Amino acid sequence: MNNPPHRLPLTFLAFGLFLGILISWLALDFSDNARRLQIVFGLILAFISGWGTARFRAQAGKRKPPAVQVKRPTRGFTVPSKSSEDESSFRFHARSTRISDSGQAPVGVFSLDCHGAWAFLNDLSYVITGMPKQPEAWERWWRYIHQEDRRRVIHGIRRAILEAEAFVTEHRVVAAGRVTWVLTQILPAFDERGHLLGFAGSVTDRTHEHRVEQERARLAAAVEQTADGVLITDLEGRISYVNPAFEGMTGYSLSEVLGKNPRILKSGLHPPEFYAELWRELLSGRVWRGQVSNKKKDGGVYREKMTISPVIDERGQLSHFVALKRDVTRERNLELQVQKAQRMEAVGRVAGGLAHDFNNTLTILNGYTDLLAEEFGNQQPYRNYFQSMRLASREAIELIRQLLAFSRRQVANPQILNVNFQLKKGENLIRGVLGDRIDLQCRYQEVEERIRFDPAQFDQILMNLAVNARDAMPSGGSLLLSSHSVWISEEDPLGDLEAKPGNFVRLTMEDTGYGMTQEVQERAFEPFFSTKDEGQGSGLGLSTVYGMVRQGGGFVRVSSTPGKGSTFELFFPALSKTNLILGA
Repeated sequence: MNNPPHRLPLTFLAFGLFLGILISWLALDFSDNARRLQIVFGLILAFISGWGTARFRAQAGKRKPPAVQVKRPTRGFTVPSKSSEDESSFRFHARSTRISDSGQAPVGVFSLDCHGAWAFLNDLSYVITGMPKQPEAWERWWRYIHQEDRRRVIHGIRRAILEAEAFVTEHRVVAAGRVTWVLTQILPAFDERGHLLGFAGSVTDRTHEHRVEQERARLAAAVEQTADGVLITDLEGRISYVNPAFEGMTGYSLSEVLGKNPRILKSGLHPPEFYAELWRELLSGRVWRGQVSNKKKDGGVYREKMTISPVIDERGQLSHFVALKRDVTRERNLELQVQKAQRMEAVGRVAGGLAHDFNNTLTILNGYTDLLAEEFGNQQPYRNYFQSMRLASREAIELIRQLLAFSRRQVANPQILNVNFQLKKGENLIRGVLGDRIDLQCRYQEVEERIRFDPAQFDQILMNLAVNARDAMPSGGSLLLSSHSVWISEEDPLGDLEAKPGNFVRLTMEDTGYGMTQEVQERAFEPFFSTKDEGQGSGLGLSTVYGMVRQGGGFVRVSSTPGKGSTFELFFPALSKTNLILGA
């Protein structure tokens, strides 16, 4: 143990006085002048020694405490007596004791002396941390600090004591079978002369706040990572937050929509009354649920299932609106496909039954017509009558054939076909149907795949589509005929409910006609449905195409924009190499 700082200057003072007296005594044997000089020199040396002592003690009072570690508390954690501390230090610890004993401290209070030894802890410190009161438990107090926080806390407290500086941190204490988050603060205390008296500390329970923060963090992470879009607006509809799923759904980033109104997503497919009813529900404090067709940043339309909930603050007032949005475009398309398939299947069954019954009746009528023609066919005017009857009979037979084709009951003669070869062979027939005012453009990809299809039905499909395109361009235009090889997956939105995933040959016919509305597209393949004037079509052209392609295992898609034309895509299943070898 080193001597206290105040003992060393006393030694210097005693030594200086000793030298002064010795020199003065030796001066008795010298002359008067020499004696006078020696006495003066001795007095000066004594003065210098005394002045040096005073300076040393003053500097020692300002010196920082030696490097020590936090020590175990004194017995009973009582205030140090005057014999162990100076008067100012005693007042500091006594002041801490009065504060902690007053019962007014909202936090745990403790104090350390300038060497880092425990001086006092109030009862609330034990309650908050859960640490026992036994002094032995505090001998290794750091063992109660959570392992992940231990090194940081120990380093911070040691630095605060060594450097006489403040230390504030949050950490976990593991004691009494629980984990407690606490805020620990240690502040140095100085007297009026700037001398370090010790350290005043406090400990506050922060477990509830940390639990709330963790719940908020989990909620924020869930919102950020959820697959559903989340949109938050104020009462005036200004967007204050969107999550990444919203960005992926709409194409808009948070920076692009912040402060804007959700009306930027309006597709124009809903009337104003739709939105008026929505806002009435929300402003009345009720939750709105429904489906909306909205527009993406790139202009594409998507269908979303949305739930908008009002947010009530602590005063019971509306503060925000939260919308949960799920893209149901694919589900909606599948639903529409199911409805369409069911409708077409029902119409097909009816049409097939009617065609079968009508064909039986027509067979009887044709039979009696032939018998009458044999007996009266050479007589006038009966001969003209029989010719008109046979012409009407052939038209009825063609009508029955188309109905049977739509209902997939027509007898087919499938063969292995090269699509490009069939298209090139049918170009002249298509040009004959289109006339001079419509330009036919052909773009055939090198398609190696083959299809299994009836060649007569294939030609019929081309003729029906060509006639439909011609009628859609009465003032002329252009028709693009192309072929491609494509792969359709099970999740492919272009796929069909009844189509099996695999390789397909796609035949596309795209015109520049007046196009079709969405309502017309949904009914385009229904038998007897037509937008033409009465008497200009049977309404069976596209339904025949639909039925023949479906009978061959393929499917048909149509897309159109009013005023910009229509595109018909026919997908034929491509044969595998095994089927080609076997000729199947």
